[in-house]
Amino acid sequence: MAVNFTGITFSLLRWLTLTPYGHLWMDLLLLVLNISPKLRFLKIQYVFPYRPGSLPLSWKKPSYVPKCLSSSLEIFLWEKYRGSEEDKQLTRYILANSNCLKKAKIIFTSTFLLEEKETMEKELEAMPRVSMMSQLLCE
Repeated sequence: MAVNFTGITFSLLRWLTLTPYGHLWMDLLLLVLNISPKLRFLKIQYVFPYRPGSLPLSWKKPSYVPKCLSSSLEIFLWEKYRGSEEDKQLTRYILANSNCLKKAKIIFTSTFLLEEKETMEKELEAMPRVSMMSQLLCE
C-alpha cells in the first residue's frame, strides 16, 4: 500500500476512533497520528472477529514520534484488546511516547480467562510510561 499524505494536516482533529481491519492498519494509524498534531483522544476498537491474516504480520516501531503523542494526546482507549504481540508493541509505543497522557484504558476481549487477563494486566502495568500523570486502567 502506498499512501502519500504530503501537505495534508488534520489540524482540527481532536478525537479519533479507529476500527482495525486488514493487515496494514497500524501503519495507517501512525500516518494519521503524524498529520494530526492536536489529537487529544485515541480509541482503538476491534469490531470484526479475528481471522488469521487480518492482523499485521509484523510492526516496526517508527523512527519518529508523531507530534500529537509528544504534545497533545491525553486519553488512549483500546476496546476488545487481544494482547497479540503487535497490540503490545503499539501500546508500549503509545505509552512510552505520550508526554501529556492522563489516562490509558484497556478493555480486554471477553474471550480471555481470568488468569490470562491478570497476566496481560501485569504486562501492561510494567510498560514504561513517559507521562508521570498517566493512569492505566484495565478491565
